[in-house]
Amino acid sequence: MRAVDYFAGAGGFTLGAEAAGVRVVAAYVYSARPGVAEAVASLRAAGAEDLLIAPYALAPGLWADRVAGLGTRIAQPLGDHPAVASAIAA
Repeated sequence: MRAVDYFAGAGGFTLGAEAAGVRVVAAYVYSARPGVAEAVASLRAAGAEDLLIAPYALAPGLWADRVAGLGTRIAQPLGDHPAVASAIAA
């Protein structure tokens, strides 16, 4: 089983991933539930072996520290991608 653990705001992003056969779970790094560690544990209990945390964040910070020890792959934050600036300007 392949799984992607997508941070808060997964919304429409899940549609394309699930259509491609990738399971997407929204999880949260701060106080909302499920927390990222909970989601990772749940996915592993369900048989997931290849997990990727895709942060819905502009830059590394506290969230990166909190997920670093989970033994998963972690994608880079959104950063200064031109689409982010366009979305903010809209």
